[in-house]
Parts: sequence; C-alpha cells; structure tokens
Amino acid sequence: MPTAARLFAAVLMAAVAWMASTLYGEMLPEGRPVGFLAPINAVLGLFVGWTGIGRLTDGTSYALALGHGIRGAVVFLFWALLIWSSWDMLVLSVQRRYDGVGEAVEAIFDLIAEYALLLLQDPLPGATLFAGAICAALVAEWGARRYR
Repeated sequence: MPTAARLFAAVLMAAVAWMASTLYGEMLPEGRPVGFLAPINAVLGLFVGWTGIGRLTDGTSYALALGHGIRGAVVFLFWALLIWSSWDMLVLSVQRRYDGVGEAVEAIFDLIAEYALLLLQDPLPGATLFAGAICAALVAEWGARRYR
C-alpha cells in the first residue's frame, strides 16, 4: 500500500544509490564501462527504499529508523554486488572464459569479493551509501509521522 514513508524512502534511496554509484564508478579500473551503473543502481535503490525501508517505517521511533537505514544499505549493497557480479560473469561466459557451469557460478563469488575489496579501498562510496540510507530512513520516519 502506498504511503508517504515508502515514497520518501524510495526516492531518497534512488538518489543515494545514484551518488554512491557515481563515486564507485570513478574507482573502477581504466577502460571499465560504467554507463549503466548509476541508473540501474538507482532503480535498485528505488526498490530497496520502497520495499525495505519504507515498509518497515511506521512512525513510531527514530531509533528504529536508524536500524532500518543500515539494513537498507546492507540489502542494497548485497543485491548490487550480486547483480553486477552476475552480469560480469555472463559477459565473461559468452567470451568462453569458463570451462563449465560450476566454474562460472564460482566466479560470481570471486567477482563479489573483488568488488567488495575495491569498495573497502576507498570508504567514500560506502560511507555515502550508509549515511544516505540512514538519512532516507529518518526522512521516511518523519514522513510516516507527518502524513498519517
């Protein structure tokens, strides 16, 4: 059911995902295409904000909203890493880089680890994601209280 909290969380998480993805795209190695990184992650952020943060926010506690924001950032990060690692695995499998299905699926986890380590090298995209998700949850909490 559409609520103000869901709307606020979805729009703000999409914006946060776009900003964090733009910062992360600048860290990727030279020659790595980043054309659809921010738009696809913004759609993912919209979905996480609507179904995750916005659904959990009920206008009762700002302290709970902090936890919802952290949870939203972790959920977003999990799905973003899984989606982009799976995409890269598909691109590499079309180029016949893997001998079988098992090796290709195993490569997804190697790519997730590679992207996560890259994220740990520069804390700015991760900090932007977590701080923005917490702010989105706090605004969603305010919206849930204000527009009942």
